[in-house]
Amino acid sequence: MIKKQPPIQYLIGALDTRGFFTIIEQERSDRLNNGCKKKWVNLFSFHTTKRLTCEFFKEEFGGYIYSEKKGATKHILYRWAIMGKKLTEFCQKVYPHLFLLKNDCELMMEFRETYIITPGYKLTDELIEKRIKLAAEFSTQYYSHKTF
Repeated sequence: MIKKQPPIQYLIGALDTRGFFTIIEQERSDRLNNGCKKKWVNLFSFHTTKRLTCEFFKEEFGGYIYSEKKGATKHILYRWAIMGKKLTEFCQKVYPHLFLLKNDCELMMEFRETYIITPGYKLTDELIEKRIKLAAEFSTQYYSHKTF
């Protein structure tokens, strides 16, 4: 018997309830971008005990699969994560189908617009300020709506 693949909207529903967007601000040891000592790690991550689900998302959108086993549990936790240019494409594709994470996705798309990658490009003070503002807004929004 051949199993049909569920519609993408159904699978995005799983992402909407079990996944999360994040922006992590870190200090840089170098000053490559116009003297800016910060870098921002931005990604979407999804956790499950079903490796096949993560493999589907990797095949559909790209990204990486990580696994870990914590404590005495017999289950392995799989994490699918996507970042960079693939994250931008992912946001554009899933946005129309999201409900719980729609605002997070909007903020992430706005944040991703600050990435202009051209040879010799220097990060402007304006873009640095915009990233700082969006990362702070994202953090505030995350903590204010994750109470359910």
